[in-house]
Amino acid sequence: MMITLGGRQHHKWKDSALRWTPEAFGNLTYTKVPITHLWGPEIAVVDNVGMNVLLPEEGSAKIDYDGNITLSSQALIHSFCYIDVSFFPFDKQNCTLTFSSISYDRRHIELNFNTNEVELDHYESNLEWEFFQIYRTKYNSKRQGAKFISLT
Repeated sequence: MMITLGGRQHHKWKDSALRWTPEAFGNLTYTKVPITHLWGPEIAVVDNVGMNVLLPEEGSAKIDYDGNITLSSQALIHSFCYIDVSFFPFDKQNCTLTFSSISYDRRHIELNFNTNEVELDHYESNLEWEFFQIYRTKYNSKRQGAKFISLT
């Protein structure tokens, strides 16, 4: 079954080439730059259907004087979930979303959860199924001989 999830995504990374001394620039501690002018980590949802790259093509990122970059944007994720209805109407389904870097292995990029919670403020319940729980895991994976860090 194909599912579509919508929400906000938050990316944070550090680029040491984008540091400056605030006093040398009128005490400027941050600036905003169009995302098209920046390098950004290509994080994708990896599933049976393919890869959905999460870095937006439009919008701006906030760059702090110490090189910390923050990008928040809307995300629309399409993913495939295997459904087993053998125990209907008492079945439980598990839909796993795996986030990983496309191009950079664990020597170059570290993925982490930003918070211990998943925001469900805009979750809409329905009569067909009930939302039970979210599990989060960080693990090492291998693709084409390289080691990657993945978040599930």
